[in-house]
Amino acid sequence: MSGEIHIQFAQVEKKLRQLQNSTEALSISYPSSVAGGNELGVVRKLDELNGELRHLLEKYKTLLLSNIQSTFHSLDAMKETDQAISSSIIGKSQGGER
Repeated sequence: MSGEIHIQFAQVEKKLRQLQNSTEALSISYPSSVAGGNELGVVRKLDELNGELRHLLEKYKTLLLSNIQSTFHSLDAMKETDQAISSSIIGKSQGGER
């Protein structure tokens, strides 16, 4: 182990974009009502459960997209930190050569 952390930013960004595209394409296609004119309790309960599931999936999708954006921001911060450290090291090594 070298003790270094190597982040392949382009690869991480590519995978995040794939996840984001898949999440945005997620569609919920449950019927709004199974019952129609039927008054059976089981059918009403199924309609209720479908509605709850639809709501839950929408919340999941929203949360996942939010987490993806947070990960992009974190990745940008890591890039900036990496560049700042690299510049600092280069500056110190050039200053020490004089």
